Amino acid sequence: MKKFNFMATMVAVAFISTSVFSYSYSAFSLMTGDNTFALNPYIFADGTGYVGTELFLAYGITDKADIWLSYYQDNDQVSDFSLMARYDIKNSNILALRASPSSASIQYHTIKENNNFAFQGNAAVKFSYNSVKTPDITTVIAPVVKIGTTGIDVFCEVNPNVFGLESFGLDIVPGVGFSIGGALFTIAAPVYDVTNDPTPTFGAWAFFAITGK
Repeated sequence: MKKFNFMATMVAVAFISTSVFSYSYSAFSLMTGDNTFALNPYIFADGTGYVGTELFLAYGITDKADIWLSYYQDNDQVSDFSLMARYDIKNSNILALRASPSSASIQYHTIKENNNFAFQGNAAVKFSYNSVKTPDITTVIAPVVKIGTTGIDVFCEVNPNVFGLESFGLDIVPGVGFSIGGALFTIAAPVYDVTNDPTPTFGAWAFFAITGK
């Protein structure tokens, strides 16, 4: 989710979200919105002492185009950053390019919904600069059930992935999302690589948006 514009338009600024639902844990979905900044911090841990964080900053250039900057850091002193640009071709069919110092990916994001259900889908082909011929193919398949008009939703992602065009992995990510005021929150219990070496983890994110007219 996402939003912006303080300083010159401070009088019109309000915390607000593009949706009252946060949807799933892993997927990118709705566009940020015109003239909008968003702050989207993540935290995740695996129960063995590992803790990581990732901070996303997003800006909506128009209703159909936005950019995302991310910074990742964990307690093993591993860090990374990336820049992503997205464009909504039509009806939430979104193309994206994301690049970091070590890799680049071509992505597709979509969301379809009605009053009771939503579906989020993401697909990415990620190329390491050191092994362009063996990309990783990752997906997010996220059915979502909305609980009336409460702003609460429950989901269970089923995310198949292919690494280096050789090995297969499957992630299962159940969770719940909710809203408080104009902010969105998601709590999840991802189990990564369930087909080979299941790794239960904990993850959560928040989404705060500021927009000005």
